[in-house]
Amino acid sequence: MSKRLYARGGDGVVAIVEGGSDAPISYPLTNLSAVHFHSSLSYLRVVQVLSFTASHAAYAAQELGGKNPVAVVGLYVTRHYCGSFDPSTGIPPVLILRNGGASPSTVPVQAVGPSTRSASFELLADGQIHLVETARTFINALPAMTTTWTIYVFGQPV
Repeated sequence: MSKRLYARGGDGVVAIVEGGSDAPISYPLTNLSAVHFHSSLSYLRVVQVLSFTASHAAYAAQELGGKNPVAVVGLYVTRHYCGSFDPSTGIPPVLILRNGGASPSTVPVQAVGPSTRSASFELLADGQIHLVETARTFINALPAMTTTWTIYVFGQPV
């Protein structure tokens, strides 16, 4: 199928739709599968960009001991304050980038053998945003490191 650009001068409707039907132009909500863009639909906009660098501490390897060594785990949880958003409209959708690349909600940021460090984010009702770092060490130490994060906070159009 082909895409069509449609502009209606009488009411200012602009749309990019799939196929030859006019239904997606007149009734975009009931024909969303054929709508690529429609001026009467609301789209999110970036309302705030937060950038910060987190310094992550080094953690020592865990030692095995005794005749029958058992796995010993070091578990460390650290919160890093990242910034805040306007909480008056609730928790907003966000896009989080690490070192310029997209990150899922929980992302490993360091791995040395079985020892790992991961990051997730908390968006709190009072508007604070925290990076929550979880480090687990086994027989390998985790060296100190830094990560750079960018958070795009979205809101409804004005």
